[in-house]
Amino acid sequence: MILSLIVLDFIKDFQDNPNHPSNPKMQVHIMKRLLIIPFMIFLIFSAAGQNQKIKFSSVNNAGLLSGSRGEAFMVQTINGIKKDKWFAGAGTGLDFYNERTVPLFFDIRRDFTNRKNTPFAYADAGLNFLWLNYIEREQKQFPKSSPGMYYDLGIGWKLSGKNSRGFLLSAGYSFKQVKEKIKYSWWNPAPTPTLESENFERYNYLYRRVVVKMGFQL
Repeated sequence: MILSLIVLDFIKDFQDNPNHPSNPKMQVHIMKRLLIIPFMIFLIFSAAGQNQKIKFSSVNNAGLLSGSRGEAFMVQTINGIKKDKWFAGAGTGLDFYNERTVPLFFDIRRDFTNRKNTPFAYADAGLNFLWLNYIEREQKQFPKSSPGMYYDLGIGWKLSGKNSRGFLLSAGYSFKQVKEKIKYSWWNPAPTPTLESENFERYNYLYRRVVVKMGFQL
């Protein structure tokens, strides 16, 4: 419950002032919150009871992202530990929405019941890294990028079979931030080409999407 409140408060910051991820002080503030998440995960599993076994588990999803810039494909893999109704781990993937990026994040999820077929809720929070191919980099004059914020939260349904393996279907809200710095140069062509000036433009893109995912948990 405490971890859920931390994630929700993390998201509320973006909603109250969606442009503040570009503020260095706010970036430090958010990074401190992200560092709290692994500690909270440890406390949750410690409090879950010593008589319950901790098992390694892997969640793998593919999905569709939809927002104001259209639709795009995404994949992700999350590896961590499972104890009773709780799962916690770290994940990465590929996000092709508008620009290809690689999110790195912490994931926490909880089944609502101990039944084989059960609803669940999840929350992810972490950083997002830009990964352009050569042609895209050349078109943008080889921009420099820095990590942006990433989060994803939603609900779903798990259909479990033998050995606790389950099919997952979920829907949620996803946010990613892309930050770029592009250098523009002006040349004087005559009589001999000379560099007149250079200027840097900074771009801060905030992408808000609905995401539908399908996958499995081992």
